[in-house]
Amino acid sequence: MSKSFCVPRIFRLHEFQSLVLLLAFLVLEIFFFRSLAFSEFDSNGWNSFRSIKFPPHLPNGLVGMALYSNIIENCRPDLNDIRIVSSKGSLVPHAITEAVSSQDPAALPVRIVRVAIIPGKWTDIWIDKSAKNLTRGVNIRTSSKNFIRKVEVRGANNAGESYVIKMDGLVADFTSPMSVRSLNVFYGLNNFQYIHLRIFDEDDPPLKIDRVSCYPPISETALFRPLDVRIIENRPEPSGSPTVTVADLGEKRFPITSFAIASSSTEFVKRVKLSCASSPSPEMWHQIFEGTFFRIRKDTSFVERLEAHVTPQTYRYMKLELSGVGPPATLDRLEATGAIRLVVFEYSQTLTYHIYYDNPNAKAVGFDRTLYPQNFSQLANSSSDISLSPEQKNSAKGRTVAKQPITSSSLTLGRVVVGGILLIVLVLFFSLMLRARSFRRSRKKGVQRNSVQGYNDY
Repeated sequence: MSKSFCVPRIFRLHEFQSLVLLLAFLVLEIFFFRSLAFSEFDSNGWNSFRSIKFPPHLPNGLVGMALYSNIIENCRPDLNDIRIVSSKGSLVPHAITEAVSSQDPAALPVRIVRVAIIPGKWTDIWIDKSAKNLTRGVNIRTSSKNFIRKVEVRGANNAGESYVIKMDGLVADFTSPMSVRSLNVFYGLNNFQYIHLRIFDEDDPPLKIDRVSCYPPISETALFRPLDVRIIENRPEPSGSPTVTVADLGEKRFPITSFAIASSSTEFVKRVKLSCASSPSPEMWHQIFEGTFFRIRKDTSFVERLEAHVTPQTYRYMKLELSGVGPPATLDRLEATGAIRLVVFEYSQTLTYHIYYDNPNAKAVGFDRTLYPQNFSQLANSSSDISLSPEQKNSAKGRTVAKQPITSSSLTLGRVVVGGILLIVLVLFFSLMLRARSFRRSRKKGVQRNSVQGYNDY
């Protein structure tokens, strides 16, 4: 007599419940987690957008897209209304680099080893940089006033030899016809440990030297770009009146951080005013700089200051005024430098992308700082290959729904919740499986004992 083995209903029920729980977790992962990570937003809040064009050879990974001034000037000051939207309809996490300044690094103090004065000739100053550090110039701090002195600079690494690195330097301080104080002498980049300065006093009283500093090299960065300056108006005025120059920086430009002039005039001292505006003939120009440009000569030596730094400005038009006594300075060329800001995000060749901006009421989502690369140079250099389409106005009639990434803290909390649910499901699943297995074994043993007992009775 034999009895067939059949799985009790309770086992089939436990297995069915385990499968249901597993499927429920998958549904939870797909829908709940994704709904946690993404939320919809209405693109009608954004007034403008552009298509982002990438070169065909650009590989997948981090890219840096340069922001033109005509985008920045239409954004919030913190740029928190910029959104990158993919062709999937989802917002792409991004970061934006900080605004950079073109200011030169400050001079570093050095030790004056010796000062020797030879009346009627010169003053010798020996300084020690303490190491073979690269420098590009010196600043001579003095309390003396009203002077013009020629300066010669030599470099050495020991007391036995020296090399001329600047022969025609000049320092000056005077108040007429305009106030000028220039105490810097720049030379070719070198790493001599010892610098020997010779200031030619001739028949004038020697300068009172307070201290000397050295200028370190200017850090090279790929975040600066020369701007395309087109002069649209240049009005040389009679002596004593300002020379006015109006220039256009173009539609595709970056925020201006410095400007310089090129002049064929041999010697001049002029008061400089730089103003900016969004149109060539505005009701009011916004002044962003006032200072002095000069070129001073004594024999074959000369010193000049023809460049100035400004805080980053997004204006398109600039007006330069040169004024002062004497003949007008000839303006041969006007140059400007801009600093780029990069929007950094993950790029995929299988997707297309748009940039949305100009929404004063947009909520700040914060930048994903994990996207900041170690070296911006590569991204900055490749940013010139990425272009933007002409600006398009976002239609107020349609509604474009995209998926908006949540903040990293909320995303982390969501992962913890989902991970906890997954752990509970797995523990429950394995406990049910072990219980079913144990129950099967006990049931099988019971069936075998019943079979043996029946055989013995037979």
